[in-house]
Formats: sequence, structure tokens, C-alpha cells
Amino acid sequence: MIFLRQSLDMAAERTVVYGDSGNDKALFNAGEERGIVVGNARKEL
Repeated sequence: MIFLRQSLDMAAERTVVYGDSGNDKALFNAGEERGIVVGNARKEL
């Protein structure tokens, strides 16, 4: 996420990450983005 934001010159305040399972944890921990855990997400999130 950090690489993508820097490549697009986009502030963290303008980005959102979302996910539903453990493989998405890295997105939530990568930077300053706000995150959305979807309703059917697994408990590990």
C-alpha cells in the first residue's frame, strides 16, 4: 500500500484498505490508511 500511494503521490488520508481474511492483515498494518473489515470477515481480522 505504501508503495502504491508513493507511486501515485497520494496521501494516506485519501486511501482506504479493506479485507475479509488473514491474508489481508498486511494491508491493515502497512501504513496510515483507514481500513474496513467487511461483514463476513474471519475472526483473525
